[in-house]
Amino acid sequence: MEDLVFAANIRAALAMLRERRVPAVPWVDGENLPWDELAFSQRMLREHLDQTHAAASRPLDEILIHVDGLERELKLSYGSRILDVTCGPGLYCHELARRGYRVTGVDFAPAAIGYAREKAIEEGLNCIFVQQDVRQMDFNEGFEAAILLYGQLNVFTKDDAAGLLRRVAMALLPSGRFIAEVHNIEYIDKEQYTDWQVSESGLFGDYPQLCLHEQFWSEEKQAALDRYYVLHMGTGEMQEYAVCEQGYTLDGYRALLAQAGLRLNRVDGGWDGHPASEADEWFLLYAEKTAA
Repeated sequence: MEDLVFAANIRAALAMLRERRVPAVPWVDGENLPWDELAFSQRMLREHLDQTHAAASRPLDEILIHVDGLERELKLSYGSRILDVTCGPGLYCHELARRGYRVTGVDFAPAAIGYAREKAIEEGLNCIFVQQDVRQMDFNEGFEAAILLYGQLNVFTKDDAAGLLRRVAMALLPSGRFIAEVHNIEYIDKEQYTDWQVSESGLFGDYPQLCLHEQFWSEEKQAALDRYYVLHMGTGEMQEYAVCEQGYTLDGYRALLAQAGLRLNRVDGGWDGHPASEADEWFLLYAEKTAA
């Protein structure tokens, strides 16, 4: 009976592969990872806290450099309120709070928010963490500054990104400052390719798996899509995941901010003193809230 179930699962998996659309279309054939699923977020938290790579969060020594830069740019007084949008496990929030700021972090992932809260309580840090889809966040209290880091703006559709930035602007006090770290479109991989990997466990599950990965670029949408088919090698079951990355020119970023009531004041290529080789892959957008 077990062999029959395995065979049926394999047939279903092969049918899924055979019937998939190639090339895949960003935002149509998948959109984003299941950040709010507890098991997935627990596995992702392991990646956030792993100091051997920067696939989920930067290593702590880089975060310290970035927070130094945030302090220089924001020029906030002690006790100022900062909103960290898509804060993950709160690594930037914790460091900012250690330096005397009051920080609110928002993220969709339950495990990340759980860790962030526990760490703040353990250290007695002045942090508040909210588990919520940032596209739905609604803050009535004013923040002196807001940050949106590590290219998270690019994982949303253009419409969702515009709505998110409007919510950020609404959360800011008049002339409040905003710093976004976004992808440089010139460095987004636009090649179409397929690869595969066998492992005993991974981000998509703690079981022996074959992961088939495809990447596509849509010139029309100026967006990339990474699609993953993960085969459980014990049961033959297959799961499909995808994540998209929206590209923008600098004029595109400027227009997106302006629509939200945020004026772009300056653009930097990467972090000052960034030790990583991928520094050129990023833009830092420095903006402020404009008068209503």
